Amino acid sequence: MRPRLPLPALLLLAAGLNLWGLELNGYANEYYSAAVRSMSTSWHAFLYGSFDASGVMTVDKPPLALWIQVASVKVFGFHPLAMLIPQALMGVAAVGLTYDLVRRRFGAAGGRCGSGRAGGRPPSAASRPAAARCSPRPAPGRCSSPSRRAAAARGYPAPRTTACCR
Repeated sequence: MRPRLPLPALLLLAAGLNLWGLELNGYANEYYSAAVRSMSTSWHAFLYGSFDASGVMTVDKPPLALWIQVASVKVFGFHPLAMLIPQALMGVAAVGLTYDLVRRRFGAAGGRCGSGRAGGRPPSAASRPAAARCSPRPAPGRCSSPSRRAAAARGYPAPRTTACCR
């Protein structure tokens, strides 16, 4: 029996939802946009997540949350879409990882439901750096699911992992 909604269709749907009207957000959150601009001009600001070029003020997120945006700005220039598209694509990656993780435990129907939950609500424009923190969260669960099964087979308690961003 073929699944009703295969993974490529889910990924295309998630990409459509995440990318639709993205240009309407402008620079999204100007605070983080200014930090990305500063981080793209100075290695010191890049490493410490500095809001200003002198490195005195830092943002309230770890620098890694903005590094992908900085890399995109370095390649495409400082433009709103250069900062928002990588975040939207990380949301699409989260859908794929969540689908695979949930499908292993609950089957294809569970994978569709779980990935629909992960991608059904894209991050808001005000919290775009949240995508950088949320997208990798299914990855540890994906990587540890074989070890969880092996631990359960030996009678050991399985390690706990976070499987969902929201």
